[in-house]
Amino acid sequence: MQITTLFKKAFLVIVLLGAPVLEYAQDTPVSQATPASAPAGVSRKGGMSAGVNLGTSGPGLQFSYAFHDNFNARVEFSKMSINHLKQNSSKQGLYFVNDMTGTSGFIGALVDWHPIKKAHIINFTGGIVYNFLKGTLDQTFTYKSGSVVKDMGTLTMDIKVNKVAPYLAVVIGNPVPTNIHRLGVALEVGTYYFGNPKATWSGTGMIAPTSDQVAIVERNLKGDSWYPVFTLQVNYAIK
Repeated sequence: MQITTLFKKAFLVIVLLGAPVLEYAQDTPVSQATPASAPAGVSRKGGMSAGVNLGTSGPGLQFSYAFHDNFNARVEFSKMSINHLKQNSSKQGLYFVNDMTGTSGFIGALVDWHPIKKAHIINFTGGIVYNFLKGTLDQTFTYKSGSVVKDMGTLTMDIKVNKVAPYLAVVIGNPVPTNIHRLGVALEVGTYYFGNPKATWSGTGMIAPTSDQVAIVERNLKGDSWYPVFTLQVNYAIK
């Protein structure tokens, strides 16, 4: 039946492939929207910006403060829900319907480091996030053979991970635009580590006896401990 393999794939769909298709367009000239560097003599220290973001963790907001020419402190928030993503499958007369729901996103306290003081094209980011990541899979099983149709029962599996996790990323662009170039666009590529997922599993009907295989499910999910983050940011200098 390969139920554990199916659960693993379903979980990965929830937490890794539940990303929206990103589209972004703007009328601002590129030379204004993505400044490569600050004009000579202009310090970024004390600068602040607020912005919106959209990515694999869902839509969100962020606020940045440049406490040094080479460092920003940043608070980032994003959240997205996946509701009733259904899939029908069958094997050897056994038909089952997968109904998946889940939540992704996080609140992060981050620090951006700019190795080159006046050219903030590449930024390295580190910090701690509180993540909203979780997933639920409901399966309904039905046996069909000719005119015989029999309800085999249901399985429900909940996947949870550690809520507090370390985060690392690379930001291409500038999270804190200058007052001269007030609008900035940046792309953040990162990941956070949430540890080995934990599963709880319950069943009804003829499927119920398999509910004690939760240890097998957790063993198959072991190693799926990293959540990739791809985020497009649009920031505006407020100071």
